[in-house]
Amino acid sequence: TRYVAAVLYYAFQGDTWADKYQFLSDRETCSWNQRFVDGYRGIACGIDGIAESFQLPANNLVGSIPREIGYFSNLIDLDL
Repeated sequence: TRYVAAVLYYAFQGDTWADKYQFLSDRETCSWNQRFVDGYRGIACGIDGIAESFQLPANNLVGSIPREIGYFSNLIDLDL
């Protein structure tokens, strides 16, 4: 999960994001998020610790979705 999240960060020019949601921090990858009233933004994981949701709406993303997104085999929600 961490590798793919880092690839996505660089593929979408993470340095220019409006909110980085703790991406590339030393925290667990499943903590690279922020909770809002309507849900999470960033990465959300299931109880097994595997990423299920990648939420970065309206966050100044630039770039193409890399093929590594396929490694998120449990992904059920993608909002870019």
